[in-house]
Amino acid sequence: MQPSEIEEPPYFLNHPLYLDTPMMVSFLAHLEGGVSTSEETTTKEAGSKERVLKARAGFKFNLPAILDADVGGDGSTQSRDDASSEVKTNRHHTAASLFNALYRYLREDGQILAVERVSDIDHVCSGQLIEVKGRYLGNPFEDVLLFADSLLGYLTAQQDAKSAGKVPASKANRSGNPQVKAAASKTSNKEDEAGLDTGTAALVVKMAADVRASHVHDLLLETSDNLSAVLTVSSDFYTSATNEYLKSGEFSVIGKVTRALDENETINLSRRTILGVASPELAQSVVDGFSSMRPEGAAASAIVKGPAIQVLPMAIYI
Repeated sequence: MQPSEIEEPPYFLNHPLYLDTPMMVSFLAHLEGGVSTSEETTTKEAGSKERVLKARAGFKFNLPAILDADVGGDGSTQSRDDASSEVKTNRHHTAASLFNALYRYLREDGQILAVERVSDIDHVCSGQLIEVKGRYLGNPFEDVLLFADSLLGYLTAQQDAKSAGKVPASKANRSGNPQVKAAASKTSNKEDEAGLDTGTAALVVKMAADVRASHVHDLLLETSDNLSAVLTVSSDFYTSATNEYLKSGEFSVIGKVTRALDENETINLSRRTILGVASPELAQSVVDGFSSMRPEGAAASAIVKGPAIQVLPMAIYI
């Protein structure tokens, strides 16, 4: 049997690495008229088994915890059978299990529009629920900016030590971070001759602080057809650990479209910083020099050109 002929199983085991739980629960509660995330089963010594579930008629959950549920229209039911002991059991759904249930509903009802190619943008409108798959690029601009901020800390400490007449080994050269160590070695001669550009250093430190304090981050996903999707994620659910898990992998995103860009429009990835809002070009020039210091030498563009889509994601998952 060819891979394309393998039937999809009747259940979904998606693993969300980023999950906007309030958005997910709100969607699920609307579809179900409310959501119960737990159930209690009591087996009584008198010989009756009482099972209590809170839900409305037609509850579609198909998970092992409630496979044999018989849910009535009043929101709860009780079923009885013979027993000779008393046992009370509580079972709870996790955020991930609720997401899998919601994903199944939406797939079965045809409520998710798959977006893969540039031509698919013609069928996309603001507010539409879509699923897009592609390679996670993160925010290249933010990555270089935070790298530069870290590097400057080492170089500043080195310069301060030299100004005080000390000649210790460079902290950067002894760093456990290979990128910082390599960059310090690559730039040490230049720094010895010219010293730190205090103006540029101050701008980098300020922009890095803006990024860390921002409530929202812009992340980039690129499909196999080179369609760019800018994901506006909440800092409440997006951490540095999440970024590390996602880095350089291929993932799926489900969320609401907030903007569709044609070939004449752009999105500025530095817009979460004060300098980026005032002058994207200046923000770009500040980090251009630091891009070349990284071992991989990758340039970090602050501008995403259309055609592209901007998405408010509910989940990034695999």
